[in-house]
Amino acid sequence: MQLSSSDTFYLKFIQPWLVGLILLWVFVDSCNSQTVNGLIVASVIAITMGLLALCGRLKKVFINTNGILTVSDFKRECQFDSKNIFDIKIIGAKKQRVVLELIEPCIFGKEIMFFPPWGIRIKGNKYIEDYVRTHLNMGRDETA
Repeated sequence: MQLSSSDTFYLKFIQPWLVGLILLWVFVDSCNSQTVNGLIVASVIAITMGLLALCGRLKKVFINTNGILTVSDFKRECQFDSKNIFDIKIIGAKKQRVVLELIEPCIFGKEIMFFPPWGIRIKGNKYIEDYVRTHLNMGRDETA
């Protein structure tokens, strides 16, 4: 079962570039000065790189019936037992990103970040935590 959003590829690779291109088109098209255009282009590049850095951490996360998680960044893949999860954090401005903190690091490090499916995010961050904990078969007192 997929724990992460099916839009992970879009959120990780396409959205940052799309936002950067839209910003570039809007701001450069509205200015005539070459100096202002240069500053705008530099700002848009910085914003796009920031989005790529943030979204680059997103992973695709699956769990099978045996509690084994498969995590992918679309280039590499690793598997580990759900018992290797130390804590679950819901982070971000709207508290919609899930971070799994691991006991033993995997090839992606000690933290795995992903977005849950849209239908879960719309219901709010309390529901996100319940959704993730239920699918990982982790009781609330196990991580306290």
